[in-house]
Formats: sequence, C-alpha cells, structure tokens
Amino acid sequence: MFLGNIILVIVSCYVSQVHGLSDRIAPRITRGPGVEEASVGEVVKFYCSVRGDPMPTITWSHNNNPIYSGSNFTRLEDGNILRVQVSSKTFQGQYCCHADNGHRITPQSCGALHIKHAPHATISPLILEIKQGATTTLHCTLTGRPTPTLYWYHNNQSLPCHKKTGFVLTANKLCRNIEFSGMDLIIRQISIEDTGTYQCVGWNLLGKGFSPTAHLILAKPIK
Repeated sequence: MFLGNIILVIVSCYVSQVHGLSDRIAPRITRGPGVEEASVGEVVKFYCSVRGDPMPTITWSHNNNPIYSGSNFTRLEDGNILRVQVSSKTFQGQYCCHADNGHRITPQSCGALHIKHAPHATISPLILEIKQGATTTLHCTLTGRPTPTLYWYHNNQSLPCHKKTGFVLTANKLCRNIEFSGMDLIIRQISIEDTGTYQCVGWNLLGKGFSPTAHLILAKPIK
C-alpha cells in the first residue's frame, strides 16, 4: 500500500508538470530588431516586442554572443529595447532578441548594425605597360558606408564621362575609347593620349577615398 502511494504521488507530479507546460502559450516575437547604421561614437537602439503566457523574458545577443548590461549596452523596458553605445567598429554585426517563457519553443529575431565610414579605394594593377592600339582594364575595389559613388581620374583630372556607362562617344578624345563596366575602367585602342596616371575615387557623405596611383605607359615596339 505504501509503495502504491509513492507511485501515485510520482505520477500525479508528472501529470501536473505536463499539464503546466501545456498551459503555457508559446512565445511570439511581434516586432524584431531592424537594420541600423551608425558612426563610431553614436548611439543606436534595437526594439523587440513579444507575446506569450506567461510573458516571455527577452535576452539579446551580438554575433551569437550573449549581451549583458554594461558600459556599452543598456536594456530598457524589461529588455524590449537594447541601447548600444557604438564605441568601435567591433560593434558591427548581427543583433538578435530571444524570447523564452519556459515553453519548448524559443523564437529569435535578428537585425544588424552597419558602421558608417568614409570610402576606401584600391586600384589594380599599379603598372601597365601596354602596346599601342591594345586594350587594358583597371579594376577598382571600393568600400564605404553609405555606399560610395565611384569616379575615375586621369592625370589628376576627373574623366568627363565618368558618370556614363557602356561605350561612350563624346567630343573628348579620352572618352571615345573608354568603357565603364561595374568597377572596371576599360581603355581601348590605347594611344599616347591615354598614358599617365589613373586613380579611382569613392565619395560619400563622410568624405572621399583616393586609391593609390596606377601608371599606364606605352610598351616599346619590338624591333
């Protein structure tokens, strides 16, 4: 009889626990964090709204690492708002809110922070020795936030047709044999007028970024 009572108590506790879990309403995130942009030194806020019964607890993570309140992170309104003091570029990345009320379902919603910065440009190759009448290509690699606008310079002068795309025909000699293709500058039918220095330049609201200087020279004909 005593053993039967123990079994009855254990079964009753198990049923009670299962019943308690079944009474829970799974958490649901009704508003997740968005995609934000900020410069170093600025403050951004991510928002997260949840529903469930009992009311879920909200936690946050940055690039899959848990976030704890500190000098750069502040949880406001029971975690519904995450305030981020952007003190370096390392704060860029993915920000996720997680909702948990003991239910087996624990949803998350993710946003991102992009750090705004002035453009940075590189160009390749740096030395081009090309036969007269041949074709060559210069490639520009450009980064920046907001996305920079690309310009090309020849002998320290902005190419007058740099905003065009495709094969360009204008009264300017240099533009008659210039083609813009994505981040490439294609120069066809190279002549003495095309020699000299080339740079690509990125511009956004935070400034300009000049690439190193590339040099184009005519190859000496083989005798």
